[in-house]
Amino acid sequence: MKAATTGSRVETTPNISSTPIEEMSEANLTIINLNAQILGFTFGILFAFGMFVVTIVLVLKGGADVGSHLKLLGHFLYGYKVTLAGSVLGGAYGAIVGYASGFAIAVIYNWVAYLRSR
Repeated sequence: MKAATTGSRVETTPNISSTPIEEMSEANLTIINLNAQILGFTFGILFAFGMFVVTIVLVLKGGADVGSHLKLLGHFLYGYKVTLAGSVLGGAYGAIVGYASGFAIAVIYNWVAYLRSR
């Protein structure tokens, strides 16, 4: 407790850092579970937007060898090329891969949180 004098009265404020962990309420110690659907949807949007924008930027930039590194994704993503049509297909692939990634992250996080809380 810290004491502060204001005129003739003394005010005390609790020192939060000195509160022992045993005295903390259980609500402060609970772990928040992630919603796998929402995280998957969010990652899907981000990945789709990222693939679309990166491909469009490289197409607009032009040059002799447009997106030589990004072309390599065509080995994994069937039909993907660094073109305007490829940007739409890349966005679709990004949405699928992003959703799966976000969903998996949430499921694994919730599983680990459950195991730690037992």
